[in-house]
Amino acid sequence: MKNLLSNNIKKEMRIFQKKYSQHINSDVPLLRNVIDFIIKNKGKQIRPQLLILLAKGYNSINEETYISCVLIETLHNATLLHDDVVDNSNFRRGVFSINSIWKNKIAVLVGDYLLAKGVIISSENDKKEHLNILSNTVKTMIEGELIQLKKNNSIKITEKEYLKIIDKKTGSLFCACGKFIALNNNLDTEEENLLKIITNNIGIIFQIKDDLLDFEKSIKKSKVQFIDIINNQITLPIIYVLGNSKTKKKKILKNLLKKDNKNYEIIENIYKIIIEEGGISYTENKISSLKEKTFILINKLSLNNKDEIKNIINLIINRKT
Repeated sequence: MKNLLSNNIKKEMRIFQKKYSQHINSDVPLLRNVIDFIIKNKGKQIRPQLLILLAKGYNSINEETYISCVLIETLHNATLLHDDVVDNSNFRRGVFSINSIWKNKIAVLVGDYLLAKGVIISSENDKKEHLNILSNTVKTMIEGELIQLKKNNSIKITEKEYLKIIDKKTGSLFCACGKFIALNNNLDTEEENLLKIITNNIGIIFQIKDDLLDFEKSIKKSKVQFIDIINNQITLPIIYVLGNSKTKKKKILKNLLKKDNKNYEIIENIYKIIIEEGGISYTENKISSLKEKTFILINKLSLNNKDEIKNIINLIINRKT
């Protein structure tokens, strides 16, 4: 099984994947075709893996664990479909996106279908509190998306604003994993709060690393290189240089970023300035700092597999795709 964060959960991930396919399937031919495509191109499924590993740490892998995993992955895939339409993206996970194959209307409707399935799964299993977590996560993610849309094409975004966006868009979905585990295990308030901070931090680390990958020249990539720059999305490496560079390169960078059509030469010049002015190293240090803070919090948990959770963070940070 590819892309496993831990070889100790192969069996559990197979169970989850079977349940996931059963829960989201449909008798409608077109819908079934799109869902089959989603399942075939499932990606890393990091969030369900995180959920299973956390449940394992509390010795509580059970039906509630798998329901939580299904809910998390269903919401994740729904938001990806909607994001690709909003961003007009033609690729996802190294292959053509749903909207590029079946067009925007179908991508949006399938995304809506998955959100509805999340509600149905929660209701059918009498999981009112799980539904509350799911609903609040959707609300928070939409807020993050709207804040980001307002800031798109703007070079005036601050690091604080950037972190707020990824906290809402990515951190909240990872945080839902912590909330589900706390709910499933009836954890006390202190343990629950620690879990929420830790899982939220893992989400922020994941997104900052994802943004950093856009600048890494690697043969093995699951996303088009410099796509964020091409789409005028300002991420942390650029934000740092715009806010801290006191040289004429800052002005040059602003002018390059304002150009609508970014050819190869423009992108290479942007990349060179970001490297020279410390944007990449600053972002790497930001990730390392957040990692260390998160490790300290993990040590305070009553988990019996703390090293496995720490290893997840290291794998996220060191990944190439």
